[in-house]
Amino acid sequence: SLIGRLEVFVDNVYREEKYRNQQHFSTRPIHLKAGYRGPLAKLEYATSSFLDVLIAYEKKRLDLLSQAGLLLKRPMEAHPNSPFGLLESIFVGLIRAPILLAALFSRIYDLLHESETDEYYVDSPLKQQREENNFSGPWWEDE
Repeated sequence: SLIGRLEVFVDNVYREEKYRNQQHFSTRPIHLKAGYRGPLAKLEYATSSFLDVLIAYEKKRLDLLSQAGLLLKRPMEAHPNSPFGLLESIFVGLIRAPILLAALFSRIYDLLHESETDEYYVDSPLKQQREENNFSGPWWEDE
């Protein structure tokens, strides 16, 4: 019956999530041991397989279009010294600059607070190196 199948599905998802939380919360459903994989792992596998096929198809289509010369070049690429090329270069730079600066400041913040950041990564090489050398943190935190 439909209700029985739905109940089994929900029970399987519950067991899979319960086991996942006992191991590590960051473990993806597809990386669980074979006996503990449930509907979410199957869904993740099917989705990733579909996306792999779709990406391969789109790359092949793009290659065929570029070989045939059917892709239009943007003014910034085709005529960089033309008014439209310069205008596009300026606008693209104005849009990308804040994104680049935000990523730069985020990385700097992470590096300055790396003792906190290491806790998120279970297999961090920096964390392993600190444990081997009995290094507690940066010199300004030793006091």
